[in-house]
Amino acid sequence: MQVFATTFRGIVLVLFLLPTLLSAQQSQRKYWVEFTDKTNSPYQLEAPEAFLSERALARRQRQGIALSNADLPVNPQYLERIRQTGSSVEQPSRWFNAVTVIATARQVNAIRRLEFVKRISFLGHYWPKQISNTSRRKSAAQAHETFGEHYGRSDLQIKQMQGHHLHQAGHRGKGILIAVLDGGFDGVHDSPFFEHLRKTNRLWFSPDFTGNEHQVATNDQHGAKVLSVMAADAPGEMMGTASAATYVCIRTEDRTYEARYEMCNWVIGAEYADSIGADIITSSLGYREFDEPWLSYSAAQMDGQQALASRAADMAFERGMLVVTSAGNDGQTARSVINSPADAHHVIAVGASDQSGRVAAFSSEGRTADGRFKPEVLAPGTQVAVVADQGDRVTYASGTSYAAPIVAGLAAALWSAYPEATNRELRQAILRSAVKSHPQAAGRPNFRWAYGFLKADELIRNEIRGFGLHDKDARF
Repeated sequence: MQVFATTFRGIVLVLFLLPTLLSAQQSQRKYWVEFTDKTNSPYQLEAPEAFLSERALARRQRQGIALSNADLPVNPQYLERIRQTGSSVEQPSRWFNAVTVIATARQVNAIRRLEFVKRISFLGHYWPKQISNTSRRKSAAQAHETFGEHYGRSDLQIKQMQGHHLHQAGHRGKGILIAVLDGGFDGVHDSPFFEHLRKTNRLWFSPDFTGNEHQVATNDQHGAKVLSVMAADAPGEMMGTASAATYVCIRTEDRTYEARYEMCNWVIGAEYADSIGADIITSSLGYREFDEPWLSYSAAQMDGQQALASRAADMAFERGMLVVTSAGNDGQTARSVINSPADAHHVIAVGASDQSGRVAAFSSEGRTADGRFKPEVLAPGTQVAVVADQGDRVTYASGTSYAAPIVAGLAAALWSAYPEATNRELRQAILRSAVKSHPQAAGRPNFRWAYGFLKADELIRNEIRGFGLHDKDARF
């Protein structure tokens, strides 16, 4: 896992990596176990309410997306048989018909002999973390520094994207559910910048998919900063790009090290977002190089089809969700390669622009292994207004971590204006609106133009309906 905010990690990485390498022999091991089928399962496509929410089903119905065998949960009998080997069964994956397990070599051999096991892949050594769950509660009466304009410090990052035109028209993401996959959301329970979400029950929390059973709203502030770019509502101080949306905070990462199995957590987080009916997934995380280097991906594997998170991102898109992800912060390094899931085919990968609109020096860009240029778009990523670690004031931060949620929030605002649009239409409108300096470059979306494109599509759709044709005939 790589978090795409610009931070100094060298000393921290050395401190964590040394004990990691020394204790590898004593650690547990994680594996990805894939199954051959879903036969004799108690779950059926004819009764999807057993594994998908009403909201998830409505999203599919609205976009004309049929259920498939991949939507069925893993056969619980298979999971029980694996438990009987003494292995620890973690999160099962519907989409890949697989499960993450912690097992010894003897237990893995026993699993391999089970008739329904298709493939077992080593994910790396596993070190359970001991992290405090202490709260950072602050008094709501604490004074805030105020600014003259309505957007406060977030004024530039919204207006550079022409997002204020959506807001002035009353579109701030109402009715849109955004899933935020990150490493922790410390402070969101009591920060005054999210009070409007708590009061209206628009701030939800998933289980902890890292396997540590911690509170999702603790351990790390990065997710809270990402959330604030979209969700904050403090006129005169800071406004998010989609303050009227609903949010679910999903913890899939542990920032103490980078492990290949965190991609499995990302997959489960995306599946959870699907099951509760999320419309948008935004993630400021990336995967390619791991602390166990032999498990890292090569540049030749970054084609959108190799890494598990990339495949899952495209599967989320196939189920009607829009996936927005950070491009990465490797622009100034010799290894400036697009990571997963930014290399996926149907995500919107977001790079960072500086305050003049040019590509920020640290922002990753380049071609995937199969020749596609990434990122697709740019958004402000230097000196972005975010909620500070204590949750009681506004500060500035840089990184593609914060460029991605700017786009995700404005996409939510746009979708709330045209809720009948499909995720494909929404993505197309955003990409089409991006102003590029030349064809082989990312451009900054103009959400006023994107709004106009969807409005034109709606007019055409209404014309086609007038001729008695089906909605699908109006989709491009």
